[in-house]
Amino acid sequence: MCEQNIWPIFTGGSSNDVVNCFLIDDVNKLMIVGGNSSSDDFAPALNEHGYLYALDYEGNFRWGYFYYNVSYAISDVSGC
Repeated sequence: MCEQNIWPIFTGGSSNDVVNCFLIDDVNKLMIVGGNSSSDDFAPALNEHGYLYALDYEGNFRWGYFYYNVSYAISDVSGC
């Protein structure tokens, strides 16, 4: 059950952060969010990076990643 007094939760940085994926995982009780970021205070660099992170139903961060293909950043997570 979600605790309504902890919402909204804010993530991202000081530039453009876009959510392209929002998925409820009832089996693991997670909310999974993905998209792309060009915020160097959220992503590891100024160029766009795809990201995914998961929150549990209480709003705690469970995991989060930026993705690379060899040495190149994957610039977007466009769907779940």
